[in-house]
Amino acid sequence: MNNRPAGTESPSRRISELEPSDLPSGVAFRPVSVEAGRGLRDEAVSVRMPSGYRTTLDGFDEVPEDAELQARPTYAVVNEWRDWFEGYRNAHIEYTDPDGKTVRTPLENSYQPRYGKRYYGKLKGFEREVKRQWQGLTTVMLTFSATNQNGNGNRRCIADHMRGIADGWNTARKALHRVLDGFNWEYAKVWEPHQSGYGHMHVAVFVEDPAGAISG
Repeated sequence: MNNRPAGTESPSRRISELEPSDLPSGVAFRPVSVEAGRGLRDEAVSVRMPSGYRTTLDGFDEVPEDAELQARPTYAVVNEWRDWFEGYRNAHIEYTDPDGKTVRTPLENSYQPRYGKRYYGKLKGFEREVKRQWQGLTTVMLTFSATNQNGNGNRRCIADHMRGIADGWNTARKALHRVLDGFNWEYAKVWEPHQSGYGHMHVAVFVEDPAGAISG
């Protein structure tokens, strides 16, 4: 959810930079997406000129009409993300508090461990609250996943894999509204990555069910 700061040029390889061979076989050189119309962040897009020359999108104020926008290879997008993440390690922001004092605090993004711990604490606090407020609680964990292979047996594009799972949740959510009609219920979503970079999504569903009416 955070905006990426502007990239920087370096004459040497960044400490955080991955080589394509550092990623699982078949992943590195796959574009992050091949689905037509897929919305991507600017750093995941390259511009291909009619001559065949390719460059990143941030090199243009306005993309030429005869140019083609293409998704960048996965390893290049991962390196953009790692560069962005490294920028947070020692970054701070200064602001004036209501008492007029200057306050300096570390910048934070949602991938840092302390953010994850706080988010987990919120989930546990949410669970405790529904237990106090509701008469009889049934909790169900749904897991949404998908194969990481395409129809040809090759690795799927990683962004298309993720968005496919998210689209599956959009369908399942409508089904939940139908089957839980008449119940008080809430849910919480958590994305979980695999070592390969692909991921799956957990959805915890909390239902007030004092009569024990919920079944498989």
